[in-house]
Amino acid sequence: MSYYRSWRGRGGRDMRDMRPVNPLVQTKESPAPPLGDLVEAIDLKQLKRTGEEGVSYGITETELIASYNWADQKAPKIIVPGRPRLWKPLEKPRQLKEDNDVYYRDNNSAFFPKHPLEPAIVSVMKMHPKSLDVDIVGCSSTIGNLLRFVQGTERSFRMLVEVVGKTVHLIRRENSPKEQILGVRGFGHAFPEAYTTWTPDVRPSKSHHRILKFRFGGLDLLVRHSADGYVEDKDEQTSSAGKSSAAKDEDLTSLLEGLFIGPGSGSSADSDDLEVVEGGKTTSQDSIFDLKTRSIKAIGRDTLGEELPRLWLARITKFILAHHTRGTFDNVEVADVHDEVKDWEESHQEDLGRLSALLHRIQATALDNEDTLLEIVRVDGGPLEIRKRLADAGVAFSDEVKDQWLKWLGREDEERHEDNDDYGVIYGDTCYGSYGDSDGEGSGDFTACDAECGYCGRCSY
Repeated sequence: MSYYRSWRGRGGRDMRDMRPVNPLVQTKESPAPPLGDLVEAIDLKQLKRTGEEGVSYGITETELIASYNWADQKAPKIIVPGRPRLWKPLEKPRQLKEDNDVYYRDNNSAFFPKHPLEPAIVSVMKMHPKSLDVDIVGCSSTIGNLLRFVQGTERSFRMLVEVVGKTVHLIRRENSPKEQILGVRGFGHAFPEAYTTWTPDVRPSKSHHRILKFRFGGLDLLVRHSADGYVEDKDEQTSSAGKSSAAKDEDLTSLLEGLFIGPGSGSSADSDDLEVVEGGKTTSQDSIFDLKTRSIKAIGRDTLGEELPRLWLARITKFILAHHTRGTFDNVEVADVHDEVKDWEESHQEDLGRLSALLHRIQATALDNEDTLLEIVRVDGGPLEIRKRLADAGVAFSDEVKDQWLKWLGREDEERHEDNDDYGVIYGDTCYGSYGDSDGEGSGDFTACDAECGYCGRCSY
């Protein structure tokens, strides 16, 4: 038996939402975890730009360090380097079904709740075995929330703070690891399902994530973000066209064999073990796009302007904006927005100066309290609070990965990294060697947000 939601339209007329009720969809927000003791409160008015007058704040020295896909299975498994979804638009628009599935606020937390940052770190050590200077590790959600704070946006958020060596890690925290996005409407997931595809070398996949290294405000940052997809360049199109159908079938067969899980395939995402396999191909950051869908009624809205802060942080310069009429997308625009992203940076120097000051302040407080597990909390329009973390929050890394990460960061056995080309990530019972340079350079609501930040319809990055 199917059940349907009903609601009252304008003028008091009863209307019907013809989507069947999905019993797996969360209907109310989970209770917030308790708070620890206050260590420090940071008021927005206290923040001042770092550096001298006339200093320009911007992101420089951007480099793709690593990437991975979450495999579409119950047991936690990542494919490294993976590959984003390929832009493959329909030849003729057709009406799509409205989104009606389970959509998590944070895929990394939902798929590996015990240590949600660990897949990113494992992929970094696997693809880039030599040490780099890193002051802060974060993601587009944690750094984006700090940017929203300095811009005066009244939005609540939480993140864990953990120090490994002298590197500060900011880890997104929702009320529950598997917190869902509430009240999902529209076609933000249906559109990419229809207009993009996973290539055979990474099927089956759930999402793609990328880790960039760049400098900002005198700090070296590693920032993870998710990618909606990529546009195939001409060389790759030629290569794909020249491959025989038999070769493509062989690729798919090999991939499926590589993804076989064996006896442990029935385990859940709560498993302590993360499986890491090789697959896919490193994808240039220049080919990555961000995707948003809107009703045709919003065609006059400055959607790109709303998304620019997030595009700036994720270093994405291709933007696809798709407008629909009752689920049929007759208006799809693919644009290069490099100039718009640069203009946004130049016109928001005051905000970026405060963001730099805030990152330095968080770094200093974390290092001063490196033996204390901390959490950053912001409630509505209040100050940014740094608090002691309670035991229920867990820790960022398993012991094995933390030890390897500490060495990778150059705090232990630094000379061994330089002299041993076979240095790899010890993960469980398997040693993964260097990825080398053979893979090339740098080797949902899509309605309002990306997978990294959540499909909530209330935030823009």
